[in-house]
Amino acid sequence: MKDGTVKFVTNRPNAGADTDDFNLDPKLEFKIEGTLVNYNQDREDNNWTFVLTSEPNEEKESGFNYTLNILHCREIYKFDDTQFPWLSDKTKFVFMFSPNEKTEIVIQSDDHISLFELYMGESMPEVNRLWSMDHVPDVADTIHSGIRFKNDRYMFLVDNTNFYKIDIKTNETKTFTD
Repeated sequence: MKDGTVKFVTNRPNAGADTDDFNLDPKLEFKIEGTLVNYNQDREDNNWTFVLTSEPNEEKESGFNYTLNILHCREIYKFDDTQFPWLSDKTKFVFMFSPNEKTEIVIQSDDHISLFELYMGESMPEVNRLWSMDHVPDVADTIHSGIRFKNDRYMFLVDNTNFYKIDIKTNETKTFTD
């Protein structure tokens, strides 16, 4: 992304599977407005990218308008802070690793953490809240990794200091330190 332009890369025709020989696809370019705040990409199937941007707005208490740009496959969808009021400069996204077929994402703002299921609706991405908790015990830093297992009652999160096991049915949290 340069100057807000998102470009797509494709393998060159007749290039082998192990090549680093790529072309930019000139038919696929999107423009994202604003200043980059945060982004993350689904590393399991590479179908989703979240790009959070801001633009100054003196009329708002925060001083900014926030836009969540969701890139799915080869389309971009924009959601603003009136649709998702929790968007701020402290919003962080972590795509979960999971053996399940669904895509899940943790959204963190300070010590408030939510787990969402993400899927493509008829014409727009759909975000379904699965779990949410204010003041998650012992969260010391920004979450950078998350794991779910076939028993989807538990979620495991990692920051730079601790490892957390969270029961999303009871909100019981166990913190593991060095």
